[in-house]
Amino acid sequence: MPNLVKPNPPPTPVPAHPLLERQVESSLPLLGDSQFELVLDPNLVAMVDDPIDLDPPAPHRPDTDDGLVALADEPELDALRGYHRRRTGLWVFANLLGVGALAYAGYSFVGDLRGRVAQLEDEKVQVTQRLEETERERAKVHAEKRDAEQRRDELTATLTTKEAELATQKAALEAEAQKIGWIPDAQAALELSLAAELKRGDASLRIEGPVVIVELSDRLMFSGVEAQLTAPGEVLLGKLGPVLTGISGKQVQVRGHVDAAPTGAMVAKYPNGYAWATARATRVLEVLQAVGQVPASRLALAAYGEHHPKVPGKGAAARKKNRRVEVAIGP
Repeated sequence: MPNLVKPNPPPTPVPAHPLLERQVESSLPLLGDSQFELVLDPNLVAMVDDPIDLDPPAPHRPDTDDGLVALADEPELDALRGYHRRRTGLWVFANLLGVGALAYAGYSFVGDLRGRVAQLEDEKVQVTQRLEETERERAKVHAEKRDAEQRRDELTATLTTKEAELATQKAALEAEAQKIGWIPDAQAALELSLAAELKRGDASLRIEGPVVIVELSDRLMFSGVEAQLTAPGEVLLGKLGPVLTGISGKQVQVRGHVDAAPTGAMVAKYPNGYAWATARATRVLEVLQAVGQVPASRLALAAYGEHHPKVPGKGAAARKKNRRVEVAIGP
């Protein structure tokens, strides 16, 4: 009996099954920069385009004239079963290939993540180190700022103290200037009035603080040991009086000095050096008031006796310097 049933011809290759395309396309982005290329045989891909049925399809049963159906022989059925097994194997292969691609992509992705994590850890260490260094620099700057502020406060306190001291000194100098501001003019007037006596050495001028002192020699002022003024002495006091009067606001003190305590007949008249010095100073004061017209309210008297010698010794030279009268002008 002739074989009236023929196996179905192999299907014409068609585009890949959408499931396989989605599996492969979704796997490729996960590969990243990996050098991976998927190559599939179009014929094999096309074989999985239709739904898979594990049971072979029924053979072609053409109708015969007598209504009988010719069944395919056993070899033909085996061929059909093998065909479907191959299709199933290819479908499983395609899925396994997709799973493998996903696994490889996942492994590569995890490796990239580990590398990125390691890189971030290194950057974290570097940032931490820079942060610690910045904190140390900030602490150093704060310490320097604190020291500078402390030094500034110390200098400010010192400056304030110095300013107060300078102000005190300035006030004292101004007060002193007021005390001695008159001295240059008074000195000039006295030098002019006593020019001849200063030149001869019978008079001298000196300044002790705020006091101008005119020293008159014993030889010019007195005759002998008594308290009697000489005529030149009275003339000198007459010239000196107006100058003293012109120095307003200052006191005039006449100071008497002797060189030794009285002896012999002088003791009866001058019991001691103070009495002797007082008698001489009193006489000068009286002439200044009477002849020089110096107001009595501005005149004063002091006796030092022999206790303030200019030079030591008892000889004629010492006596000449130590026996004297001084006219002091000052506050």
